[in-house]
Amino acid sequence: MTSIVLLICCSSVVEATDVQLNMRVGIHTGRVLCGVLGLRKWQYDVWSNDVTTANQMEANGEAGRVHVTQTTLECLRGAYEVEPGPGLPEQGIASYFIIPPPRRKKPMVFNSMVSCKKCFLIMRMSKTKVL
Repeated sequence: MTSIVLLICCSSVVEATDVQLNMRVGIHTGRVLCGVLGLRKWQYDVWSNDVTTANQMEANGEAGRVHVTQTTLECLRGAYEVEPGPGLPEQGIASYFIIPPPRRKKPMVFNSMVSCKKCFLIMRMSKTKVL
C-alpha cells in the first residue's frame, strides 16, 4: 500500500535531517465524481459523500498511522494486520488502523489494492523545525 511506503519515507526524512515530518492517512472506498473547473486557470477536483468520508477518516486518524474504513478493509482481503479504530459513529462506519509491517531496508511495492481501484487517499503533512 502506497500510504505505508509514504510513512516509511517520512521516517527516513526525520532520521536524515533535523526536520520533524509526520503524516495522517485516511482511506475509504466508494464512488467519486471528478471534474475540471475554471476558464483561465483549470483546477481538477473530486466530489462525493465517499470523498468526504475519506477526509473525515484522515481528520480522525493518528499521526504516523493509516486509518481505513470497513469497506476498504474488505478490499485489502486480509493483506494487513489491523486493530480497531475510533470509527465514524455519526455515520455508523467502523474503522481500523493498519499495523505496519516490520521496517525494511528496501520498502516493498505493495500491490494488494490493485483490484480495489476506487480507493481515496487523503493525506495531510505537517512539518516542524527541531531546534
